[in-house]
Amino acid sequence: MHLNDASTDRVPPVLYHVTSTVLPVGAVLHPYTLGQETLRLLRRAEQVLAEGPDAIRPLLAGAEWSGLTTGGGYRAEMVVLEAAFERVRVRITPDLPSRYGVVFAWDTLARAAQYRIAYCPTGLIHHCSLVIGRSLVRDGSLVVEASETTNLITPRHEDLLQLEEHAERYWLGQGPMAFPEVLVQGTVVVEGIVAG
Repeated sequence: MHLNDASTDRVPPVLYHVTSTVLPVGAVLHPYTLGQETLRLLRRAEQVLAEGPDAIRPLLAGAEWSGLTTGGGYRAEMVVLEAAFERVRVRITPDLPSRYGVVFAWDTLARAAQYRIAYCPTGLIHHCSLVIGRSLVRDGSLVVEASETTNLITPRHEDLLQLEEHAERYWLGQGPMAFPEVLVQGTVVVEGIVAG
């Protein structure tokens, strides 16, 4: 299952986290911003996804949703994606931590650099420690693939099925991982910024 309990380790695992801003040494990383800022809408999207594409269209046309689509950044699409992934997690691996409440990190500097180049080119890589909690490794490429291959703006039944298939593969964590990401449920502290 790849869960690690850092509270019993002598030396906290080394992790790398990418942000668009400088974080001071000693700062505690906060969980996934989207999961914290849009939790009510994520929960509503979970409920509506259970009813199918016809039910989700009114949500996507609503005032709450239009607030997510202004300013770009794929926030609206990510709410649909994350809600679908959460529904699958609850169904098949309910003992694993939700993506909504974790800190995302990478276990190697090379993977953090790969993420920065692809998704946050002006970002900074922070060297961090898991002080207490648990970590879970899953294939982040499945999230990217789901977002790139399914219509998340006006999803059809086929899109929702494809999204669920990606989510099932993600949560089961089977097979080789193209881009391992570390989901941390616990306290992650910044130790410094990686030069370069």
